[in-house]
Amino acid sequence: MKIIEILTAMSEKMPGFPLESSSAEKLLLKHQDYNPKKYVTASFLVAIAISLIVFAFYSVIGMFLAFAGCFFVFLKLPEIEIKIIDEKMEAEMPIVLTNLHLHLKTGIQFRRALELSCEDGEFSGRMREALRNVESGSTIQSAFAQIYSKTNSPRIKMAISQTLSAYEHGGEAREIGAFADSMLSMQHHKLRDTSSKLGMIGLIFVTVSVVAPTFFLIGAILSKPLFNVEIGTFQLAIILLVLFPLVSFAVLYAGNAIMPAFYLSATKTRRNLNPYSVYLLEKKTEEIENALPDALIAMSTLPKGANIKKILGVIANSSSKELTNEGQIMIRQLESGITPQKALEDFYMRNKSPIVRRTVTAIEQIVGTGRMESVSSVAESIIKFFEIKRARANILSMHKYTLIFGALLVPAIMAGTISFTKNLTNGFGSSDMIITKAPEIISIYLIIYSVLVSLYIADAEGKRSLALPYAGVLSFVSVMLFNTIGMVWG
Repeated sequence: MKIIEILTAMSEKMPGFPLESSSAEKLLLKHQDYNPKKYVTASFLVAIAISLIVFAFYSVIGMFLAFAGCFFVFLKLPEIEIKIIDEKMEAEMPIVLTNLHLHLKTGIQFRRALELSCEDGEFSGRMREALRNVESGSTIQSAFAQIYSKTNSPRIKMAISQTLSAYEHGGEAREIGAFADSMLSMQHHKLRDTSSKLGMIGLIFVTVSVVAPTFFLIGAILSKPLFNVEIGTFQLAIILLVLFPLVSFAVLYAGNAIMPAFYLSATKTRRNLNPYSVYLLEKKTEEIENALPDALIAMSTLPKGANIKKILGVIANSSSKELTNEGQIMIRQLESGITPQKALEDFYMRNKSPIVRRTVTAIEQIVGTGRMESVSSVAESIIKFFEIKRARANILSMHKYTLIFGALLVPAIMAGTISFTKNLTNGFGSSDMIITKAPEIISIYLIIYSVLVSLYIADAEGKRSLALPYAGVLSFVSVMLFNTIGMVWG
């Protein structure tokens, strides 16, 4: 559960706080029955609770800083949440609008075309909500007006206006296709702007997770012999294992918010505790997705009126082993008497991804209308999305290696710090208990660092099944490196 969801749930039982917050009011776009002033009360009380915990282990200054920081972050969360939702909708929008344009070109009625165009994301959810309202008796204009009022994004509002215009004027709605293409170009520009921002986020993260803990560790060990101020082992553990990881998490959260949302490889899998099997499924789906554009272009060359077996034969003769297997399975299903619709649905259920779904919809259109040109249009749109995917992967790769380099840098610096301060305190003729306990605390800190970085990288890549393997490898390497360097440097 997200922090904002916890605060929102708590706020239902709180009195209103006499303080206006424009950020808190933005959550009204998501929850109509939500009270911004009650949310401010919940944020205020939770910030006080956290500051009192900090005071118990640290100082009055730390308490005030913790309160100010937490209260500010909690008040900003609604604005960040709405921004993330809008970006997710904008990322999905080109796919839905392209689908709608293609469906309208084949002569499908507007409401049915919009229903077929919807994916599984936030924007599609809003469109389905509008369709349900229409079925309940609302006009399409009023249903779309509700979606319009629930967003701050001018691009989403423009998309809603374009969709409503297509309904009112009819036709193939070429403006929708043109707008979808412009949204794709905008995603390219966003990715270029994000590159420098992610570089700065990586630098800040290394500072708060590598440099700052190192200086704090030196200060904690030397504070007693130099200034006769003792920092206990428990305080060291709280600051290194709680405070610094929380700050690091906040920096990575900011990096996640900066990265433009990308709706393409949202592969849906059943809950599976075996990360290796999930990884194999994701790899299989990725191979199928990469091979589908070529298969669709090959389908578009078939003569008009080609039967379903010939169409699926193109998939069965694909250059991809996984896609060939899927095509052969569907042909065997047809030969055993299963309907084409059921065979195609099973294909999607085995490989749940937006790309596979669009392919299934395109083939169903061929069977229903016999128009082959729509398939090549789908292939072209998929290729455009792959271009964005590759650009995103290139930007992420540098950011990813910066964070992984940090996981190797932390143990080396920490081991050197322990060795340096140990020799220094011995020179002063004193040896503190904190030096003997610090290696154990640092080992735990290295594991926490590795887990944070692994979760962030796996989420950014859209391959969450890799989080556990990443965390295992980074934790093992960093702890082993720390212990090895520590033994060498004594």
